[in-house]
Amino acid sequence: MPLMNDETQTNLKRPRSFTEDTTDSYSEYSVAQPTTKKQRQEDQLPEPSTTELPVTTACSSRCSENFGSEAVELSSSDKLYFIEIESTSDGEGSDADSSSNKDIRFELKDRVHRNYPLVDFVEYVLGFSAESIPMGETGYKIDYEKLNSYVRSEYRKIGDRGFTGNSANSCAIFESIVQDLVELLKTNWREEQKMDWETDFDGEFCHLEDWIVSGSYIDSYPDFGWLKKGSLEEDRDNLSWPELGLIGELKKSTAKEEPRTFLRDLSIDISIFRDVASNGCQTKDHVARKIKAEKSEDRRDEDETHGHLTPESVKSSDVEGIEENDKSTSLSSPLGRTKGGDKAPITSRPEESTVLQDSGENLTTFELQIVKLLREALSHGIRQYATGFVVEDNQISLWYADCHGVVQSQGFDFMLDPQYLLLIIAAMSFAERADFGFSPFVTGLRAREENIWRRARLEFSRASDIEGNAIEPYLVFPFQVTPSRKLLVDHGIVGRRTVIAPIVPGKGQATIKTLALDSNMALVAKMSWQYKCRREEETIKMIRRVLSDPKDSAHKAILKHVVDLKCSLSLAANDPDVSLPRAFMDALPNSDPELDLREFRIMILEAYQPLEAIDDADDFKQVFRDVVIAHRWIWLTAEILHRDISIGNIMFRRRGNTVEGVLCDWDMAETKADLGDPEDPCFVHPWEIEHLRRNNAQSHSEDEDADGHVASDDMPGSQRDGHHITGTVPFMALELLSCEHGSVPLHTYSFEIQSFFYLLCWVCATHNPQEKTMGCIEQWCLDNPRHVAYAKEAFLNFPQERTTVFKKAHTSYRPLIRSWVDNLVPMFARMWKLSASLTQLRAALAWAIYRKENDEKVGEIKGEIVRKARERDDVLTFDKFMAKIE
Repeated sequence: MPLMNDETQTNLKRPRSFTEDTTDSYSEYSVAQPTTKKQRQEDQLPEPSTTELPVTTACSSRCSENFGSEAVELSSSDKLYFIEIESTSDGEGSDADSSSNKDIRFELKDRVHRNYPLVDFVEYVLGFSAESIPMGETGYKIDYEKLNSYVRSEYRKIGDRGFTGNSANSCAIFESIVQDLVELLKTNWREEQKMDWETDFDGEFCHLEDWIVSGSYIDSYPDFGWLKKGSLEEDRDNLSWPELGLIGELKKSTAKEEPRTFLRDLSIDISIFRDVASNGCQTKDHVARKIKAEKSEDRRDEDETHGHLTPESVKSSDVEGIEENDKSTSLSSPLGRTKGGDKAPITSRPEESTVLQDSGENLTTFELQIVKLLREALSHGIRQYATGFVVEDNQISLWYADCHGVVQSQGFDFMLDPQYLLLIIAAMSFAERADFGFSPFVTGLRAREENIWRRARLEFSRASDIEGNAIEPYLVFPFQVTPSRKLLVDHGIVGRRTVIAPIVPGKGQATIKTLALDSNMALVAKMSWQYKCRREEETIKMIRRVLSDPKDSAHKAILKHVVDLKCSLSLAANDPDVSLPRAFMDALPNSDPELDLREFRIMILEAYQPLEAIDDADDFKQVFRDVVIAHRWIWLTAEILHRDISIGNIMFRRRGNTVEGVLCDWDMAETKADLGDPEDPCFVHPWEIEHLRRNNAQSHSEDEDADGHVASDDMPGSQRDGHHITGTVPFMALELLSCEHGSVPLHTYSFEIQSFFYLLCWVCATHNPQEKTMGCIEQWCLDNPRHVAYAKEAFLNFPQERTTVFKKAHTSYRPLIRSWVDNLVPMFARMWKLSASLTQLRAALAWAIYRKENDEKVGEIKGEIVRKARERDDVLTFDKFMAKIE
């Protein structure tokens, strides 16, 4: 479903959805079966193919407008934004790069934490304790010639890897420094443990030069990678993300003055870590106190024993070009150093180093490079989190990204504090796959094969069935990712980061027997990070339980139109099988575990086909009726509203020559009790009065800018009794798109009917049944939701606007436009006119209450509201809607 313009494949007109989540953009449960009835009869589930898969991606973004500062929740069903494009280089300075930077900055608004204690960061994220660095007898040092070469070097991606001259390659020199320390680690480990170390990742540190890491959204060019050994020796054009445990970026400025010169090797003292362990003090608290005590001593006492430079022994005589008493100059600009002062020591205690909450808007261009790499690493369905590092001149910091946002560690100068460089290298060297964030549930990936999923499996235990009963056996599902059954992954950092993976029951009898599966059944695994309050699997179970009443055959007939859940698993972020590092990073400010931490969920569901795979308009009509009727039954019997009717959540299955519509993706669903009571049209929420009070109080305050815009101190949406804007923008009701600041209407059934209507128009206008593609109504995909509201209002009121929308409609849909859409338009136009009047009346009521008008005045407004509400509700009902589409 391409949404590409003529200029570039990545400069996309993106429909927007709004939430505290980021957009989950993919075609959910999408299993693209053969496209003709004959092929469907001849071709069943294909065997896994080794053919290189087309690159798939999803463009996702977030609105640059606050949208009334309401709490907003995004649909996970924006698969109308799912497109298939060639991977495109995201070169710095390109249009794609600018757009990507803007999206990232908005996505990470208030989602960046800085200055996290380095020692804690390494332990929580990479699973390595500082006191575990092997002591050995060889010790650790950095060659002074390489340090001097690095100081004089300049950044180059490729070219001469030599270490001499003013044009030395800083990337190659840094690689050599790290590799030397890795070898010393191995030597000291063998001396101390009398054995070689082994990890299940078995990596090595490499400068990647111009090697490309193939991506689903962009092709990446990281400077460094902790790669599986032998990756660069393969005769292949590109690397793949399963081969990369950790990534790094380097930025090196040219020295503006005569660079300083090291005269001796730089020794690394790790006793500050080991002394704590030998004294029986194993906690990071004691390590922190030891570090602070050691570093607060005179850093310029020479270490006569080893005869090498240590950070504490750097004297002016050791570095050529520094006057003996010149304390205003230094080897670099280390973190915390002020002119003429000492470097503030790094610590591992939050009390000693405050973690700062920041916004993505403040990310520098260089920082955006590592964030983009982390985002790409997370966009392949194989990681729970991603880690990287940046080197800016001599300063190094670690970066971590997961579904909640980004964390940056404290920075340090590796020439003044080389023990922390050694700590990071040791952590990388000893890390297992899980320590790099690879999913513990996905096994058997083959990075060297063209189809890395060919032998992969999804494995997990502790699942529950549709009845909620615990499933004892260990479940195993082979992946079946092929050109006709694609893996669909949400591209982004913050949010649910949903992965829809095609799977099969496999050959193991335990899984098939336990879940009563057909061995040839096509399934999908939906893996995502959901808020604790969002329990899609519980919603599906509730619906199917209500509709499974054996005494009511009509209920059971509806059951086939609800997504079929086979089993599910939900794990907290701190569960041993997940162990998301953020769950243990208690120094992060403003983290409320009950509100902020997500749960990892796996759902195994029957696979369905997306709407674009429909053969003709007649089949679409059947699918559409099925889901509208099923949706109504669910509202009446289970009292649940879907709240995200959109193009990707309506799917179908084929039984012989007939089709059955299926309503999928219940992430945003709410019960009637949770939604509140919309029956009283005169209800004025207290927040609306508070909003009027604040605006009135600030109308002439210092907060008013030159243009008359008033800064608003908005209350968090979670405090407003569930007033949330939900849905996928092109299909949202006009009341939601055009709601005034501070006044979000309660979600009602009529909003859902409107979404069905806009979905009908979308399919009629953009679906090509011959090519099996779905297009886009560009006017409904604008960034600003109010502009979308204007476009929809014009569509309802002006025939010429409808002519424009349906200009390129496929000929097979022309009769449907005349018989269904044209008959429905007057109904929705009338309803919107009444709704707009009601909005004005309700605003007048809120103002009257705020002004404490007399009861007679308030009563008059309420009476008019009740009359208009009854008139509006009588215009659009389920029965009248169905009568128009018979």
